[in-house]
Formats: sequence, C-alpha cells, structure tokens
Amino acid sequence: MMTCLRGLQVLRVSMKRFASLAPKVEEARMSVSPAEIRNIGIVAHIDAGKTTVTERMLYLAGVIRHMGDVDSGDTVTDFLDLERERVEVERCARILDGVITVLDGSAGVQAQTMTVWRQAAKFRLPSTFFVNKLDKREANFEESVDSMEQKLGVKALVVGSPYYSDGVIGGVVDVIAKKHIPMCVEGQWNNVELASHVGEVFSTYRERLCCDLSDLDQEFMSLFLEKYNGDAVSVPSPVIIKALRRMTLANLSTVVGAGSALRCPASIRSLLDHAIHFLPSPEERNTALKKLFDKELCALIFKIGHDKRKGKLSFVRVYTGVLNNNTFVYNSSRQVAEGPIKVRGMASADEDTTSEDTDDSLSGDQIVVESFGEVKNVVLKGIDSPEPVYFCSVEPPSSKSIHEFERALKELAVEDPSLRIRFDTETGQIVVETMGELHMDVVKNRLIRDYGLNVFVGPLQVRCQYIVAVCVL
Repeated sequence: MMTCLRGLQVLRVSMKRFASLAPKVEEARMSVSPAEIRNIGIVAHIDAGKTTVTERMLYLAGVIRHMGDVDSGDTVTDFLDLERERVEVERCARILDGVITVLDGSAGVQAQTMTVWRQAAKFRLPSTFFVNKLDKREANFEESVDSMEQKLGVKALVVGSPYYSDGVIGGVVDVIAKKHIPMCVEGQWNNVELASHVGEVFSTYRERLCCDLSDLDQEFMSLFLEKYNGDAVSVPSPVIIKALRRMTLANLSTVVGAGSALRCPASIRSLLDHAIHFLPSPEERNTALKKLFDKELCALIFKIGHDKRKGKLSFVRVYTGVLNNNTFVYNSSRQVAEGPIKVRGMASADEDTTSEDTDDSLSGDQIVVESFGEVKNVVLKGIDSPEPVYFCSVEPPSSKSIHEFERALKELAVEDPSLRIRFDTETGQIVVETMGELHMDVVKNRLIRDYGLNVFVGPLQVRCQYIVAVCVL
C-alpha cells in the first residue's frame, strides 16, 4: 500500500520527525517493480482539504505514525512555513502519472479546481475524484458531482456515496466493495446488509454505476447483460474494477469517492484503493519515451533546490533505465559527463536535510541528485513557466549584505522559474517579478528564513500591457 503514495506532495516527509521509518520506506522502495508504483498528485481548491486527505493517506498506508493537523501546523506535506499558514502547495503535473482531485462537498468545483484541472488535462493525466467534508451541514454530494460534469466536462462514475438518516449524514457506502462506514472518528468499514437502509443506497448506486459503465464500455455491457442478466449486485467487484480502470486510463470517465478526511479518517482508505485500482503505473505512461530509449537512462530534472550543507540539489524523475549511485551521467544541456553523482531518495521535505543515499533508482522513481551543473531541457519538454504579472522593488538590509542578497536571489530564481529578477537602470533598484502577492510573500519569507536577510520590499504593482485593437490610417 505504501508504494501508491510516491507522488510529489505525498513524498515530502520530514526525516527529522520520522527518521526511524526511513529504512522501512527504502526497503519497500527497492522491493517493488515499476508496475506497483503510483506517482500521484493531490489537487484541490484552497481549503478543500487536500492536506488533511494526504495526512490520512500517509497514516493509513503506514508511512507516518501520527496524523498531522493543518490548524496545529504539524502536517508533513505543507513543508514551508508560509505553506503551512496558507495551505498552498506547488504542483508539477509534468512528472506525475495521475491525480486525485479533492472537492469540498459544500462547494463542488471551484475556481482553483478548474485551474489545476486544466493543468492535469494538458498532460492527459487520469484522475479520480474525492468529495470531502460531507459532514458539513451544507454539503450536497449530488450537486458536487453535477458540478464536475458541467464545469469540467468529465463523465463521473460514483463508486462511493453518502447515506443519510433523518436528514443527517450517517456514513459512506463503498459501491464496489459492498461495505459501509459510519461518519465518526472511530468509524470502521463493515459489510453492507442488503435488507437495510444502507443496502438500499448501495443497490441504487450499484445499478447506476453498472448502467453508466455499460454506456461507455462494450465489453462490460456484454458481461453485464448476458452473463449477469442485468443484475448489478451479482456482478463481481473485480469485473467492475477492470472496466473502470480501462475507462479511467483512457480518460473517458473518472471515478468519484466520498467521505470526510477530518471527521472520519478511515473513509480515506477507499481512496487508497482507487489510486491503486484506477490510476496508472509508470509503465503505463510515457510509452513514446520507452520506445525511444528502451532500457537506457532517460530522466528529467523538474526542480532545483539548495541545501546549506550539500549545495545544489536536483529533483529528478526517472522515465527509463536505472540511475546508479556514484556513477557518471551525461548532461545533454552541457554536453558533458558529470559525476560521480549522489542519488538520494526523495523522502524529505526539509531543505536542510535529505534521506540516506540509495544504491540506484528505478524507472518511475523520483529522487534527489547532487553534483549536477547547469541544466536546460534539450531532449524532453520542460516545465512551462507563465509570465509574471506582479512586480516590486527589493533592497538588501545594508550595503554589506549586497553580495549575499544577490546570491540569494539568484538561487531562488534557479529554484523557481516563474520568479524573475531584473535590474531597473532608471531607478537603480533590483526588481522582483512574481505571480502574485502570495508568491512575493514566499520569496520574502525565504530570504528572511533561509538567508537571514531582512529585506525591504516596495509596494506591489501590476504589470500593464497595451495592445493595439484598431489601426486607424
């Protein structure tokens, strides 16, 4: 179960707090094949509960011993101080194989949901959905599902649904596994009794699921009508799972689960099953690269970081071949062989610590590498960086710290391609261009926290561009 959590956000685990788990994680990493790996991202609108969902997934998978809380600031995935406060986490859909989209059950699809969904759709990432916070009084599951189909244009197949008693949510039923869980902190999954009220909810959604699947998948329709005589309850779960996987990987539909990560942590267990059953492994993605490189090494550096002790760190996604520790690697940007490189598992979020060295990395792995020089994408398409829309002047605290200030800005710009640094010749000031106020707050806090520079930041301004609409002769 642990291997399904090797995605960007999920793998940022603090080794300071969970150092004793490192050998278990590394042992599990080396004992699985790429077919068992799930490189996933968890995306959502702000405050939809993605961090809480991630904490529950890590806990239920046995990766962490304690479920962190956003309000307490002890979560393991929002690793920057500002991210813990604002619940903001960077995404990099370029190196993922699938995504889990979390919705607030009281709001459905929101503005940021549509933004991150466009990123996922750009790379044709298969996705599953989870309608969270169904314990809220104003939550409406069916309206949330409708908003997915209307605003995102997806075909939603419900595999988990809430059930109610006297107008109050009683729990969640798993339409595939034929189980249900009461909506409480200590809730556990139990078998559904068909003669009960929960059984009626199960039968209704099971029938709806099989009918929707029949409309999409000819193979399943033949089995459903001919072998099982249209009886949805009698269709074995593996048959449904196989058909749902075909449709999800082909981006023809997406499965929808339900629950409450905060009120009922165990309801997230079905979400782990969805990641395993319906999202692709690295072997099922990037087939063109596999045909081109076969067993030769092909990897993409998708993020640059700086460590106070180890220097420059390169975060790498391995697509084909094996990246061995203490070997030389050809850098296609500089057209030179570099090394010997040090390969480390990407199990740490803290920038001043990384996990132990690993012998090698397999296809589908995401790792941290030391000793790489300047890198520009030559063979593989890189990460698109939008043009900044805000800018402001930034000045060092004193003239003595100007060199440290310039070095810090250069390192931050290398780590974040969407951050632009320029010198204004008219004012003689250094200008920082960002994507918005929050982005500028991150830069300022990094300069203070990581470099000890209490910089002065001028007023934030919006970049204006004028376009000629009509040419008058």
